[in-house]
Amino acid sequence: MIVPNNLAPSITIGQVENIERILGITLPSDFKDHYLKYNGGFPISDQYYSAEHDTFLSINSFSPIHYKYNDLDDWTIEESYKIFNLKNYFHKVL
Repeated sequence: MIVPNNLAPSITIGQVENIERILGITLPSDFKDHYLKYNGGFPISDQYYSAEHDTFLSINSFSPIHYKYNDLDDWTIEESYKIFNLKNYFHKVL
């Protein structure tokens, strides 16, 4: 499991279920568990070995689903979806 630091405030299962409703998807259990424990953040190490692909992967941050790290942070997943949806980006790509 990737352990981030500099976390955003914790979220509830209700907030995870809300983002599932907004996105129209069911998130995998391990993804939900990760976000319930760590609502976004910055991994302590950003290099992870993938045996499946026999390569190193770089993950430098996880956007929080709800709540920001502080006032200077980028958008949450909820905010990103709302903004992209308002600008009709999804319909152009899909």
